[in-house]
Amino acid sequence: MDDAKPRLAGTRLAASYVNFYVANGAIIAPQFGDQKWDDEAV
Repeated sequence: MDDAKPRLAGTRLAASYVNFYVANGAIIAPQFGDQKWDDEAV
């Protein structure tokens, strides 16, 4: 993408549990490697 902004290595990005998908009795949701918050979101 030519219009993308450069990002310095190690820069933290915003993580959100808001994006999820419900399909046929399953929920696909992001996890970010923080056990406490990942478990709460699930």
